Amino acid sequence: MKKLLYSLSVVLLIAGMTTMTSCKKPEKQIIGKWKVTSAKSDFGNSDEVKGATWTFKENGTFIGDLIGGTDFECDYSCSKNSLSFSGGDLKKYGMSVELEIDEINNKTMSLSGKIKYSGYDDWDDYGVAQHKAYSESFSVRYELEKKK
Repeated sequence: MKKLLYSLSVVLLIAGMTTMTSCKKPEKQIIGKWKVTSAKSDFGNSDEVKGATWTFKENGTFIGDLIGGTDFECDYSCSKNSLSFSGGDLKKYGMSVELEIDEINNKTMSLSGKIKYSGYDDWDDYGVAQHKAYSESFSVRYELEKKK
């Protein structure tokens, strides 16, 4: 009986150690500066985003180029493996970003998901005034490398 309890204790100890030493929570791992090494969307490679620096601050603020040519300052939130961007500059453009953290460690991060945008189209193709709502989205994938 003692041998069984000892064996069970050892197994539980090893299982606990491997669980506890697995990667940190993504919420803490994303904080800091990251360099975009690859960016792809439904439209192909996004070379304008490649090389951009993304900054995730502890206070929930994000600064970085998500689509090419424009740095956005907005809020971000991380829950388990989901990363959401909203408010700030994104709100001005009627945008929101929902990404999944596919992989993360202390050196690299892979993200994939959708960028959504919505608003009102005030003119049709013939110059006639209208006020028609629209909403669209496209898929994105980012590869990032932690900056030192």
